[in-house]
Amino acid sequence: MSANLPRIATHNNTVPAGVFSNGVLNLNLEIVKGEWYPEAEDGPHVAVYAFAEAGKAPSIPGPLIRVPEGAQIKLRVHNSLAVSVRLHGFNQRPGKDDPVLLAANEERELDFAAGAPGTYFYWASSPDDSSLAGLTSTTPLDPAPSQLTGAFIVDESGKPQADRVFVIGMWTQIDDPKSLRDFREFGTINGKSWPYSEHLHYKVGDTVHMRWVNASAANHPMHMHGSFYRLDATSDGETQESFAMEQRPMVVTHLMIARTAMELTWKPDRPGHWLFHCHILAHIVESTARPYGSLTAIQSAQPLQYHEHGAPMVGLVMALDVDGRSAIKKADYSHSRNMTLAIREQHSDPVGIHAQLIEGHDTAESSGLMGPPIVLHRGEPVEITVENQMQQETALHWHGIELESYYDGVPEFSGMGSQVTPPILPGDKFVVRFAPPRAGTFIYHTHWHDVGQLSGGLYGPLIVLDPGESYDPATDLAFVAGGGNQNLRINGHDDGTPLHWRVGQRYHIRLINIMVNTGVRFSLSSAGAAVRWRAVGKDGMRLPPAQQAMGDAKLRVVPGETYDFEITPTAGDLVLRAFRPGASNLAAEKTIDTPIHVE
Repeated sequence: MSANLPRIATHNNTVPAGVFSNGVLNLNLEIVKGEWYPEAEDGPHVAVYAFAEAGKAPSIPGPLIRVPEGAQIKLRVHNSLAVSVRLHGFNQRPGKDDPVLLAANEERELDFAAGAPGTYFYWASSPDDSSLAGLTSTTPLDPAPSQLTGAFIVDESGKPQADRVFVIGMWTQIDDPKSLRDFREFGTINGKSWPYSEHLHYKVGDTVHMRWVNASAANHPMHMHGSFYRLDATSDGETQESFAMEQRPMVVTHLMIARTAMELTWKPDRPGHWLFHCHILAHIVESTARPYGSLTAIQSAQPLQYHEHGAPMVGLVMALDVDGRSAIKKADYSHSRNMTLAIREQHSDPVGIHAQLIEGHDTAESSGLMGPPIVLHRGEPVEITVENQMQQETALHWHGIELESYYDGVPEFSGMGSQVTPPILPGDKFVVRFAPPRAGTFIYHTHWHDVGQLSGGLYGPLIVLDPGESYDPATDLAFVAGGGNQNLRINGHDDGTPLHWRVGQRYHIRLINIMVNTGVRFSLSSAGAAVRWRAVGKDGMRLPPAQQAMGDAKLRVVPGETYDFEITPTAGDLVLRAFRPGASNLAAEKTIDTPIHVE
């Protein structure tokens, strides 16, 4: 650590900053440059800009501003840097951000009402806003990236503060913004990167309230393992939308776009070790191709030695440890369905993976680079023997399924006590047991934290029907987006297979995105205009009647999300389009059209 720079502290957003008295918060903030340790306390470090409460160490995230509604906030902000900054978010809510330019070594007093209850944030950028918090391009002036951001919470009067606040940050540096060369980034939660991020501890039956702030300039689909969470409110930083109870969706993945916040409620009903993480692989996995994932990888002079073929999880990951007795009655597996999912490599460089599903005399095979659909029934116990016939280790996650932690599929983490999920070694087997408690659309996919396995086709749709319901692939259609940064495949193929529909027949459309890093825009149109369909499910959860609605057939689906729609078409020609936007020189845009003739 430089002798001239203070050490930056990381904190868990539990203690508000400043002095609150007689309805007024008095807070003195400073903007400083310091040394940040986002991993181990004695690990790698980087010089960044950060906020500090006057007289205290700088912190990442910045000091927590938390007041009740009706409060007045009196701030004094001193910019100790040799460069100017622009302050954002220091204004009444709801409102409009009115940036304040703060010159080098300038001090300014700000006085404003807190406004309406909600989850908000503040941040600082360069004067022209070209360098937002957590994003910078190296310049001769000062190469230090910024982590100038913090949570701003306004509490409802008389309501206890029984929640936790988490701020997502990204350290991103781009030497050449035009070409995105030398792209380096990693993610943190309350200033720490997994496995150094906080491990939360709860008991079965607890009611957990969380506020999440995405203060970064990147999007993050936040995924919960093993159970659903309820989305209570969302915020764009200036205005919060709190949902009526009957309109609060239950999800396993929610997209937090850049500079937004959400409030959620989670009630764990099973003990075990669970994960809550971003579902973009670049934000949770080390990469040898580009130095992202952890500061250790970025600063290492030598390539990191990964565990065999898999890379460790890093970055935007949080552990949720739950103790107690399960609130769910254990299923009887003495008369369960039994099937085998055999996995093998079909080619390499890049890897292509083939899966075979065997149940009695019935066999289903991969379609292109996607595993066969697994079709189950609600409440029916199933045992799936995963046979690893590959030359590398693997693990399978049953995305969205509520099950025992041991079968969740995160190697060397899932489980409880001494029973920890092992990796499935080459030539080995692992038996997964669960009884899906709800009908819906889910996914099975590798959780070996390996881009090659996921983009190589180790995934497939997992469809759960109601008891007695039969599966007809002619009217029940899954469209699964998969692939890595350089490609897009639908149902394992590079093009769409023409379909023939019947007038008056109701069709069930299941949209799934299990891409490595990117969102996909789906649309269903006739003569270029979107047709109408009815939303019926999200992430495997059937929408309550109050949330089911007709709408235009177009939707952005991000990694880890599934959606269910119903449509009864009229005669004519339709096109189901999957479009992946381009990203500078990282990937060209791609479109896959599936023509549908209706007669």
